[in-house]
Amino acid sequence: MVYNKNDKSDIWIGYELGSETLMKLTYKIRGSFDSGARMYNIDHEQMYVDMCRSPKLLKDMMRKILSSLH
Repeated sequence: MVYNKNDKSDIWIGYELGSETLMKLTYKIRGSFDSGARMYNIDHEQMYVDMCRSPKLLKDMMRKILSSLH
């Protein structure tokens, strides 16, 4: 399942394969309120770090995502 969400400043895409989503494998987002404003903390997971260090891993994953849209 591939889905995305657009808002004023962000584009989100999630790719689900099996029981884990790509979003859960790459980062964790936690929201909280600070002085009446919603603030988000993003923690990068190991898969995100691996994709940043290895362009081949990122290219292979994007190829799989795009082929699923075909």
